[in-house]
Amino acid sequence: MNLYIAILVLAALIIAVVTDLKDQRIPNWLTFTLALAGLAFHGVTGGLDGLGFSLIGLAIGLGVMLPPYLIGVMGGGDVKLMAAVGACLGAGDTDWVERVRDLERYARSEKLDFNLIINCQIGGGTSDALFSENTLKYLDLYHGAGGRPDRYIVQSWYDYPKTIVPETRAGSMTHLVAEVIRRTKGIE
Repeated sequence: MNLYIAILVLAALIIAVVTDLKDQRIPNWLTFTLALAGLAFHGVTGGLDGLGFSLIGLAIGLGVMLPPYLIGVMGGGDVKLMAAVGACLGAGDTDWVERVRDLERYARSEKLDFNLIINCQIGGGTSDALFSENTLKYLDLYHGAGGRPDRYIVQSWYDYPKTIVPETRAGSMTHLVAEVIRRTKGIE
């Protein structure tokens, strides 16, 4: 991680903690400025690839924190802050598996069910086979980290998979669902 980004994120997090404790809110000027700084830094230093890296980090930070907000266990400022931190750290520095595991642990501590949407952008724009293969890699990676959601939601908002049935056809959505069930059935 770049030293300037590390200092910027640390300073923003300190300000966020102080304002959150004092006023029970994280100001928009802080989150939006941090997000824009992260996007600008990575865009200037890495061109379009750097901007993409930062945008994916922003999306991951937003995506991981949005579900707790939607169920009312987290404020909007927290969501925007993590999206901004994601923009600064980028996709490669965001350990999404551990972040999702943290959400799972939190849900369990609050006696809430934890459901996991499994799909994969990699392959989702390419083919049925790659979508299925990479979604299963995502599932295996999450299980390898100790993840044990109450329910799995297998879905795609990408172009693929185009084939839904039959279950016996590799790469079809029903084949993927059957494989998820097979892989998770005996896991406790």
